Amino acid sequence: MCWGDARFGNLLIKHDLTVGAVLDWEMTGVGAPELDLGWWLFLFRHHTEGIGVPIPDGFPDAKAAGERYEELTSRAVHDIHYYEVLAAVRLSILTQRATTLLIKAGILPTDAPMLLNNPATNLLATMADLPSPGGMTATPMTRGK
Repeated sequence: MCWGDARFGNLLIKHDLTVGAVLDWEMTGVGAPELDLGWWLFLFRHHTEGIGVPIPDGFPDAKAAGERYEELTSRAVHDIHYYEVLAAVRLSILTQRATTLLIKAGILPTDAPMLLNNPATNLLATMADLPSPGGMTATPMTRGK
């Protein structure tokens, strides 16, 4: 069973810094455990490198997170690069869909650069050793400007 949206923002952390609750289960499904780990790693990368923010002090990098995962689960991680790229594809599709909805609602202009050029697609291009989509990178917060 995979959580589907494994990321720090979907955890409620208690005062003693343990996880009190795990939220956002609408993408739950059956699959390889690496689906969740790849999503976790990619979303963390997206929310740091993807928007130009360094990894906060005290947070593990991808290698350390994978090692800790293996330690806690007593299970070797396989093909994690594939699952991180798959996560990048998934988020790129979700971002494209959200942008399309924002354009239809009149919130973003019809030529919004976020449609194809955003942190998710730029990271995907980097991970796949492809050129960036080009142009101005945008997020919903910048309203494509």
